[in-house]
Amino acid sequence: MSLTGLRFRPMLEAAPPYSQKAFIRISEARCKQRISNVSNRRRKQQLSALPGTDASTTDAELQNAPMMWRTRVARRLNMESAVEEAVTKALASTAQAFDTSANSQDAASSGSHSQAPDLAIVFCSSAFADEYERVVAEVRRHVPSVTKVFGCSGFGVIGGSDEGPEEVESAPAISVTLARMPGVELSLTHVSMPQLPDGDAPPERWSELLGMPLYSSQPLSFVILADPSFMRVADLTAGLDYAFPAANKIGGVASAGMMDPSRALFCWSEERQTNDPASRIGVYRTGAAVLALHGGVEMELMVAQGCRPLSSTTWVIERADSDTSCITGLRAAPAAAAAAAAGTAAGGGEVLLPLQVLQRELQGAVSSEQELRQTLQNLVLGLAPDTMKASLEPHDFLIRAMGLDGKGHLVVSDYVRPGQRVRFMVRDKEGAMQDLASHGLAFKRRELQSLMEGGGRAPPFGALLFSCNGRGSALYGEPSYDSRTITSFVPVPAAGFLCNGEIGRMGDTTHLHGFTCAVGVLRRAVAGAQQRSGQAGAGAPGADSPVARGPDADESA
Repeated sequence: MSLTGLRFRPMLEAAPPYSQKAFIRISEARCKQRISNVSNRRRKQQLSALPGTDASTTDAELQNAPMMWRTRVARRLNMESAVEEAVTKALASTAQAFDTSANSQDAASSGSHSQAPDLAIVFCSSAFADEYERVVAEVRRHVPSVTKVFGCSGFGVIGGSDEGPEEVESAPAISVTLARMPGVELSLTHVSMPQLPDGDAPPERWSELLGMPLYSSQPLSFVILADPSFMRVADLTAGLDYAFPAANKIGGVASAGMMDPSRALFCWSEERQTNDPASRIGVYRTGAAVLALHGGVEMELMVAQGCRPLSSTTWVIERADSDTSCITGLRAAPAAAAAAAAGTAAGGGEVLLPLQVLQRELQGAVSSEQELRQTLQNLVLGLAPDTMKASLEPHDFLIRAMGLDGKGHLVVSDYVRPGQRVRFMVRDKEGAMQDLASHGLAFKRRELQSLMEGGGRAPPFGALLFSCNGRGSALYGEPSYDSRTITSFVPVPAAGFLCNGEIGRMGDTTHLHGFTCAVGVLRRAVAGAQQRSGQAGAGAPGADSPVARGPDADESA
């Protein structure tokens, strides 16, 4: 019986048997109508708050309204000059709206008030650490229409330039992105450790904290920025996955350069002013800042962990101590075992010590002592997600640090269990380049497939990019490699920073990564379309499922 049927059980028991099915159908129809009424009221409230719109604005008009996403990076020794230059050039770059509809382009070129940006995303070099407290005010002075300012400090900042996306590392610079997304409800929240709901808190507590509905047929995405001193990043992402399982999540941990180790989070919202001085100036030195996007935009993820497989063999954990995250026995996965029986792979179906497995893999992967030394320095372990997917690609694995103990057992920096599939990986320049290209090609294939199937997906208009501060020119030997490679596959304006840790969803779980490039591609949501994560195994509940309908369907109209 459906949730609606359970809700009306007392009335059903009193009704004649022949009327029960009809009664359930009528009750469900009324609940759905009430959900629709509530959603329409919420949408009208959102529209009335947007400049240039009112409650009479139709969905068709919102579909024609242009998405604004303009980003610029400015290199200046003076913070005020850097903000002014970045804002001026961003506002002047009308070509960066990247909205393909004729109506949208006409509206953007007219400079109407309805096109004034209401969101500023700012990433600031730690060279301006002495002026963090004035960054938000300076952005608001140059762009009075913004109602939210979001961002953080970084070892390096990423933004647009005349030559394309640019990553400015360990030098004075500011990246400013000015955005306006009609039909999208934005909510900006600073979360401190005492505010974080505990593990037993119901989903409603998370909804109250972040100001987002639990059950909605509209896309929902979160961008998370955290300070390294915020020790509960994993609790935050786990809570968001629990309360909002269909939402995509991405972000990074604030960083700083050698010029000044000070860090800052920028989190200012016109609607969420409190007596806290940090709330008024919009600058925090700890905690996490969460930007929620609900409504007319969807975010597709690419989480490139910078690895290549040591071999083509996938192994299955046969014995493990979950309490210590120690793997004591491995056997080849069925496909690899079949190949071994034919004499084309090592291992077969026998259970081996992890040390024996690693020795066999290295014999076929390296040809010199120098190569062996470099490979051992960069070895990591890929953990397969809980999925029934028969064939796994390298980018399906969650990458974690590993080491061998004196018994030849493998100690892993994450939970492991018997039956889980693993693969040995190498983290280096070659692996990072291969992995990034693999994600870009996969994105292109999804775009082509959607086009051939007539899916009607809107083109992307912007991207957020969070890359490890261990990548960049130190890894590739050239600047801006990550951002320019990504935009060669997704030609939209990209903004972001070089992080102390990267946040991204893989499968159904959001993780804190290292040495990773996490990308969120933004596009206008198409009515009836399901938000994609871009990662294996992630999916949203259908609109007719109990999860999507929610328990509050009987709210009065």
